[in-house]
Amino acid sequence: MSTGDPEITVDADFVRDWYEHIRAKLVQLGDKPKADERGQDLFVRLLNIRNRGVPVRPRAVVRSRELACPPEHEDGLALFVEKAERGEDLRPHLSTSIEADFGFNDFLLNSLGVHHFHLGREIKKIKKVKGDFVRRTGPLLFARVTADELYLISITGHKPAPWHRVHFVEILHANWPEAISDFRINGVMAPRLADEERANLQSRNMNSFVQVADGTVYGLIGGGMAAAGNTVPVIFEHDFKVKTLEYMEKAVRENISAIAANLRSNGVAIGSEMRLRHQFDAGGEPATILEMTSGRQIRLTVAYSEPGSENKQPN
Repeated sequence: MSTGDPEITVDADFVRDWYEHIRAKLVQLGDKPKADERGQDLFVRLLNIRNRGVPVRPRAVVRSRELACPPEHEDGLALFVEKAERGEDLRPHLSTSIEADFGFNDFLLNSLGVHHFHLGREIKKIKKVKGDFVRRTGPLLFARVTADELYLISITGHKPAPWHRVHFVEILHANWPEAISDFRINGVMAPRLADEERANLQSRNMNSFVQVADGTVYGLIGGGMAAAGNTVPVIFEHDFKVKTLEYMEKAVRENISAIAANLRSNGVAIGSEMRLRHQFDAGGEPATILEMTSGRQIRLTVAYSEPGSENKQPN
C-alpha cells in the first residue's frame, strides 16, 4: 500500500493489531483460540461473552404481576434482588456455559433479549468450570436487563424447554410496554407462532417477529440471529470497527510526512521505514499508535466530514 511520502516505507496493519488484541483478551479470559481462526470469529466469540454477561452496576429491580416464586426459592430470589440493587456481580447466577463454552449461542437472549438466572444461595463448585457459581436450581428466573433496570418476568422450570417462549414478551408488554417500545413495529402484522414453531425456526438460526395478544408486533428485541447463530448487531459492530481502523490507517499513511516531521522535531530519529502498531484500551477501542523503533506513542485524531471529503488531522 502506498503512502503519502514515497521516501518513507510504512509497516502497519491496524486491523491485524486489533485481532491480535482480541486474541490476547480471549486467552486472558481462559479461551483457547486456534492459530488459524479468522479475526471476525474471534471478535464474535468475545462479544458473545460480553453480551451474555451482566455489567456490574446497581439496578432498580421491578417484578411483573405474573411473577410467582416457589417457596423453597424465596430466599434465593431475595438474595438475587439484593445483589442486583447493590450492584454486586450477578455472574455466579448465570449459566456455567459462560465459562465452559465461549461459543455458546443463547437463543433466548439473542432473539427475545431475555436472560435467565439460577436462584441458589450458596456457592457450589461446578466440575470443569473455573468460576464460582451458585447452586443450580430447577426453576429459573427470567428477566430483561438494561443499564439501569432489571425486569423480573417469571420463574419457570426447565421443562418444557422455556428458551423459545413468546410468553416472556407477552409479560413484558403487559407490565412495562415502555421498556420494549423501541422494538415495536407499527403498521405490520406477524403470524402468531407457537413456541414449537419458533423453536424450529431458531434451530435454523432464523428470525421472526412477535405478535402479542392485543396485536402489537415487536421486532428483534435481542438483536436477531445471524446465519451462524450469533447476534446481528455483533456482525455490524465488527464491520464498523474494521472500516474505522482501515480509515485511520489510510489517514496515517497519507500524512506520514507530517507525522515523521513531528517526531523528528521532538528528537526522535526517523529513518526510511516506520513500523507502526495500533494499541487498544481495555474495552478494545483504539487508543494510541506505537512507533516500534523509538517506542514513541502517537495520538491520532480523525475528524469525519461530508462524504467524499475526508478531513484527517494526525498529531
